[in-house]
Amino acid sequence: MVKPKVAIHSITGCAGCQLEIYFVEDILLQILDKIDLVAAPMIKEQNYDGKVDICFIEGSVTYDENIEQIKKWRENADIIVALGACACDGGVQQQKHFMDKEVVEHYVYGEERKHLKAVPPTPISDHIEVDFYIKGCPADKEEFLWFLKQLLVGKTPKQYEKSICHECKLRENHCLLEQGRECYGPITYGHCSIMCPDFNHACTCCRGPMKDANFEEHIKLLVEKGYDEQQIRQRMQKYAGLRVEKLMNNDKNKS
Repeated sequence: MVKPKVAIHSITGCAGCQLEIYFVEDILLQILDKIDLVAAPMIKEQNYDGKVDICFIEGSVTYDENIEQIKKWRENADIIVALGACACDGGVQQQKHFMDKEVVEHYVYGEERKHLKAVPPTPISDHIEVDFYIKGCPADKEEFLWFLKQLLVGKTPKQYEKSICHECKLRENHCLLEQGRECYGPITYGHCSIMCPDFNHACTCCRGPMKDANFEEHIKLLVEKGYDEQQIRQRMQKYAGLRVEKLMNNDKNKS
């Protein structure tokens, strides 16, 4: 059997998703004999620049050169997979849309900002067609492994459509909302290890907002529990604010 050519690339981000894959519990070692890892600049000195079967992209678009890079990878790949919150939803970088651009760039880049060709931070799907999404900050290592195995046996991985709340109920976790905690499980896609709720830490929506989430009711619920509405909206902007705003506007237009 011919091994599929796999590339793992990164644009603007913290590289946390790649660290999960490369250095946590030898995840990649479980699959390396089944694939031909032709490009992985973070761990490989020599990297192939041609056609590949599967290309994982980590990070969000924040510079003009990022757009050129991902368009090239799209052209060379049969399958493009957005890896992690930055690639899927813009990540923490997209908070820049809700802040003073000049102030942000001053504190982050200093004098170097004068030489940068920055663009508004966006997920890669705003610029190229994406075939699959592996969500999370960082992406869940077990989900990455499951996803790759699905492709290797000829199956089409399906987008998980249930919330974090569903995961908690399966594990019989004591609901954090019932405890008065500021949890975003009802509006967030599941299928992660749910490490946060398992260890009594509220969900922060790192896997992105569900397309059918009732945002207004969730905000109302948290306000009733004593939380500040502006703070709640800022929390919802943390990883995927642009998508949250779009979904909320769509709901308003329907009503």
